[in-house]
Amino acid sequence: MHVWFPAWVFVMGCSTPQLPTAATAPAVADPGPGDEEKGDPMPPWVDAAVQEAVDWEEMPGTTSEDDPARRDALRAFFLAHPVYEDPARRQALADMACAMGTEAAHERLAKQPPAKPMVVEVKGPAWRLVVAHASDWCTSDDWAYFTHTVDEGVTARGIDYAYAGAEVSEVVVTSGGAEQARLTLDGQGYLLAKANARSQDAAHDMPDGVLEQAWDYFGDAPPPSAAPSSTAQPAARFAPIHAAHAACIEADPTQTGLNLCGRDTRDRWIAEVTALEKQLSTEHPGLDLTRAWAAHRDAEFAWLTQIYTRDGSMWSMVHAGHQSRFLEDRATELAYDLCAPRPIVEPGDDCYSDAVGEHDAFVLCDEAVYDADLHTAYQQLLSKCDPPTQALLKASQRLWLAHRDVDTPVCSKMTDEVDRTLRVRHRVEQLRRYLEAAEEGM
Repeated sequence: MHVWFPAWVFVMGCSTPQLPTAATAPAVADPGPGDEEKGDPMPPWVDAAVQEAVDWEEMPGTTSEDDPARRDALRAFFLAHPVYEDPARRQALADMACAMGTEAAHERLAKQPPAKPMVVEVKGPAWRLVVAHASDWCTSDDWAYFTHTVDEGVTARGIDYAYAGAEVSEVVVTSGGAEQARLTLDGQGYLLAKANARSQDAAHDMPDGVLEQAWDYFGDAPPPSAAPSSTAQPAARFAPIHAAHAACIEADPTQTGLNLCGRDTRDRWIAEVTALEKQLSTEHPGLDLTRAWAAHRDAEFAWLTQIYTRDGSMWSMVHAGHQSRFLEDRATELAYDLCAPRPIVEPGDDCYSDAVGEHDAFVLCDEAVYDADLHTAYQQLLSKCDPPTQALLKASQRLWLAHRDVDTPVCSKMTDEVDRTLRVRHRVEQLRRYLEAAEEGM
């Protein structure tokens, strides 16, 4: 199971989209000379409510510039709705406003829509479904990242996935328009369900723990692997690293524990890459697959350090997670250099997305397809970043190109093209992860 932090972490130095807000009410005109004496004094609670609203409308983890027009609009709103002098009523507004804006939240509170179940269409009579469900309108960045990771994990195995917001308390499962089951949601977490079986709750937890529970429930857990051989599939060879990471998180799920687990897993990948390099050097004396890649690695880590050196206890974990994914890509390339069997997937209309799983299949696209994807992702990522961050990214990309040109696969001429394509595909995936993070602002 891969542990990385794609779209759900803030990228320092890259543009961050602003949280959409409800339509802005007409601004209150500035008082003219003498108006202060003529008008009623501003109730003290209004200014307090305006500041609270500014805070709850701000995107978590960002610091927006103060907007006087927005403050005027909020002041007008609260003056027009004195019911919110009551802190309890204001809290009910805040619980929704952080997701949809203050005015829209007020409208929803005033006219609560009738509760309706969410309908989820599943695939066939032997359906399997995971529903992530929130108990609050405004959820954390961690929850967004966790559910995204669970979504990717289960859908990769053909399991349907759905997300239910705070307004949903019941899910109707249908197949071909025919109702299959009704599921009740309670609190925040996940519901695991399948045809002709009792559903099961999974608590809000780290993605690895949720996915392990899902595999147990669906009977989809991968079998334990024996000690990997030099020609084992990378998924089998690397299984102990993923298992150790999951066990570490289970043993200490605190933020401090997560940070330590992230660094421990990164160190395991460093050791794995080193072991593979030594094995290749022994089997192919005189071959140097290390020097150019090491230069690129150092530049890439400098780029990641620029992004994730910031206040907050979670960033150490996020930083180590990206480093681990980068190192796992390299370990996969080296494992195939040791002539591990290569499962092949014939290309479809979009040959990039036709790969089965991550790292475990090769799609025989023309290399020009990946080169075009690489150019596009790189240029888009550059456009999202400020000059200092751009400089680090450019340096890393130049060194990746140098590494790619000298890092010749060694297994056989027949597989050289496939292995080179894997290297380009990995770089495309890396840049797309960074780009997705920049575009999401998280």
